[in-house]
Amino acid sequence: MLCTKCGYNLATKKRMVAGKVVAPGKAMAPKDNANLFLTPYPYLGLYVLVLAVFFFLAQNSFGFKLGYLALVGLFYVVLYVCVVIAGFQESTGRGLMMLFPVFHFRFIFRDSESLVLKVMYGVLAVGALGIIPLAKT
Repeated sequence: MLCTKCGYNLATKKRMVAGKVVAPGKAMAPKDNANLFLTPYPYLGLYVLVLAVFFFLAQNSFGFKLGYLALVGLFYVVLYVCVVIAGFQESTGRGLMMLFPVFHFRFIFRDSESLVLKVMYGVLAVGALGIIPLAKT
């Protein structure tokens, strides 16, 4: 039995963080900015920047429109796989439900505690909304 908040293992009577035994007072996640690139947020920001560049270049170029659509489609596939994995981490039944995209929104915003999935879903929504003006040009 493992506490999801502090990492304390009731069976071994030790606290585990990232697979290593740590002192009871040690923080779960590093608080300094030295490990910023170990989080997904800089990479999501880079993706948004590349998506914005493709969006503005796609106003006049059919090739960049296809590139924009490919970037949004690839991001959807990545988000789909992440949501399915998160569903299976909760339970087998939940994971099987996540195979159907109609359940993703409810799972991400109601059941999952993952901020990364919420941010990724928002990025996907912004990217998908960018398809509408591109379709008109």
